Amino acid sequence: MANIERIPVVRSQTPPRIEGNQNRETPFKSHSTYTRMYKQHPIVRAVVDKISRTAVATGYQLVPVDSTAEVNDANAKKIDLTFRRSKIVSLLRQTYQDLLIYGDAFWYILPARDGVPFRFYRIAPQQVNLVIDTDTREVMSYITRDPKNGRETQYEPDEFLHFKIADPDNDFYGLSPLESLGSTVAQDLFAQTYNESFFANSAQTGIVFNMKNASKEEVERNREFLKKEYTSAANAHKPLLLEGDVEVSKSVSSPAEMQFIEGRRQLTMEILAVFDLPYTKLGGTSESANRSQSAENDKTYRTETIQPLQAIVEEVINENLIINTFGIDDILFEHKEIDTRDEATQMKLYIDAMTHGIYDLNYIRKAVGVAPTEGGDTAFFQTSTGLVPVAEALEPAQPAPQVTDQPINQPEEPLDPVDTSNPTAPRGGTDGEPA
Repeated sequence: MANIERIPVVRSQTPPRIEGNQNRETPFKSHSTYTRMYKQHPIVRAVVDKISRTAVATGYQLVPVDSTAEVNDANAKKIDLTFRRSKIVSLLRQTYQDLLIYGDAFWYILPARDGVPFRFYRIAPQQVNLVIDTDTREVMSYITRDPKNGRETQYEPDEFLHFKIADPDNDFYGLSPLESLGSTVAQDLFAQTYNESFFANSAQTGIVFNMKNASKEEVERNREFLKKEYTSAANAHKPLLLEGDVEVSKSVSSPAEMQFIEGRRQLTMEILAVFDLPYTKLGGTSESANRSQSAENDKTYRTETIQPLQAIVEEVINENLIINTFGIDDILFEHKEIDTRDEATQMKLYIDAMTHGIYDLNYIRKAVGVAPTEGGDTAFFQTSTGLVPVAEALEPAQPAPQVTDQPINQPEEPLDPVDTSNPTAPRGGTDGEPA
């Protein structure tokens, strides 16, 4: 494996070739808008980063297709080496970010001299277009556009991996969750601007200064004084001193009267609903929260939000990469299971499984990071008489000995000699008792 070399790929600089029965599909989405929403809105960024980090937090594993078989070490090493070159954990995290922001994610597969991939590169979704066969509706090629010089490059279908969140209105591109949040995020950004202006004006709502019988010069002097000494957060709580007969009144409601804070919280809940992220994951509190409820909420978050997203990535990697590109059909890629149980609960489950013959001792020792012990590969289950090996219990039962109805031939006991001189003497008795 150490001698694998990447193949230098030389591509033509001519414009992409699109046949008569092919069509270049351009996504009807604004990638630049999604990027601004992610970069400018703190809740959107926090949600995207939280989910993408959680999705890769436990790492990955290569497992046999047949759960009862051992993993093929040679094939697993071949895949794992390419994954390590590609910095797979960082690549997966970027993949989840792209899916959550744009609805699509793309990998370019760089080939190696022995026919297996050398490594994978993330390609920004806004740089990729698909070429579709208008008759079969199959993807015929991928076209990328360099954002610096505008140069376009065409790739074969097997050189790219395409991950996407299903869009019921488009068979070729994914649906960004942010598509449903354009108005929500815009409102909240306006609310942030209002909040900034509120504090820039000494945390005061709109105020009207009515200067009775004031000359034009007095009005200008008061205006300059207010601008210099009263506005901005640095001048908050300064005493107000104006010339002339001045009446002060409020022109707009206070933030509390406008339910400003409650409105922003409602916008936040809309964002969380689209991404299916619990409020508590962003530091929010719940009045009914307790340890049991929190554990249940965490389990729900991982099974209903994280695992479906992971399934999208696993399906593409297993089908399009491991089988079609590597040519390996006995190994599956999967994210490691997320276990939210504490150590005491987990150990109790291990003990119960071992006493019922499900796990052997060395399986549990390996799971907790302890070296195997001699004789620990035998599975037992508990009975009233002690531990019984599972293998013995599964052996076919020995047939029971057959019982016959035939009488067993036994020698007859000899009879007492008969006294011929006394024919009335009883046979077999003593002292005159009947035989």
